Amino acid sequence: MKKIIFGLVVLILLIFSACKKSTPVISYPGGSWTFNTVTFPATACVGNAPTLTATDSFAGTPSCALIVYFHDSLPTANGTYDVVSQTAALAGGQVSIALGYVAPGVLNNYISTGGDGKEKVNVQVSNGKINISGSAIEMVNIGFGTDSSALVFNITQTQ
Repeated sequence: MKKIIFGLVVLILLIFSACKKSTPVISYPGGSWTFNTVTFPATACVGNAPTLTATDSFAGTPSCALIVYFHDSLPTANGTYDVVSQTAALAGGQVSIALGYVAPGVLNNYISTGGDGKEKVNVQVSNGKINISGSAIEMVNIGFGTDSSALVFNITQTQ
């Protein structure tokens, strides 16, 4: 009987020690983006035609700013936009993307390349605010390096 009770006590202790509190999902008002394996919180995301600019808090290193460029005005309706090279002239239905990325002691500027012509971003407009999301957007360094990396983002206009 003592072995059974001891076994039950050990089992109960194992069950309680295996239970962990879940970490709450952190939400940022302007969304977030991931670049070079770092996720940046968009603490502000400002629309100023024809751009939507998301910034992190710039409190840490690295820090980053993400800018999405539209043809001549910010969208007023939902849609899917083609990502093109930031060096190309924009037409309707197209966007280009720039990223200012400050790593320890180095400022790098990345721009969208347009990839293979299949890169897209989704735009949703609700109550006058714009939400843009995209994944696997190829960005190339035009600053001090020659590297490239994929950008994943979901940002929402806060102002």
